[in-house]
Amino acid sequence: MSEKSKLPGIICLIYFSLAAIIAIISVILLPKFSKPDAYQGFAGDFSLLNQAGKSQKLSSLPGRYRLVFFGFTNCPSICPTALSEMSQIYDRLSAAQSKQLSLVFVSVDPERDQPSIIKQYLANFAAPITGFTGSPAEIEAVTKQYGIYAEKGHIMADGNYMVNHSTLVYLVDKKGQYIANFAFNETVEMMVNKLQEYL
Repeated sequence: MSEKSKLPGIICLIYFSLAAIIAIISVILLPKFSKPDAYQGFAGDFSLLNQAGKSQKLSSLPGRYRLVFFGFTNCPSICPTALSEMSQIYDRLSAAQSKQLSLVFVSVDPERDQPSIIKQYLANFAAPITGFTGSPAEIEAVTKQYGIYAEKGHIMADGNYMVNHSTLVYLVDKKGQYIANFAFNETVEMMVNKLQEYL
């Protein structure tokens, strides 16, 4: 076989070898945060009132990451359970890891959840949690930004009501960019193991 007849085969071999090398390098160098799912594109930075009644940005909180949960202080079970689990997660992390994580509670019931109410509510949890609230329009904007469902339920005779809402816990970076989420049925152990990939 002549050298000219071998040339196309050699070129093809080089081409596919280079393609394989590029694919391997891409996998190795792919950021561990790049795990696309249905919630990619949601989240982001925001500015609301914290439990001290002062305007604060999510990005101003300490550490590289934030665990963000949307709920309301009159929630009978799901919200206190989720916040308790977030507190347990924080407690299980090393001192160095916990410094990289801020816990965040955003109210979906701005009519009742004033800063002082949120401050009193969050005092029930051992870990430091920053609470946020705002006007109904501001909260609606942030829930849409995060892809959160929140709707006021039936108003009872005594004026009380529940708020139906999503139960996901978001993991976002300092700028509020989406990284991952945790479902309500995931155990604390499962969530801690997931977080270990990033902290």
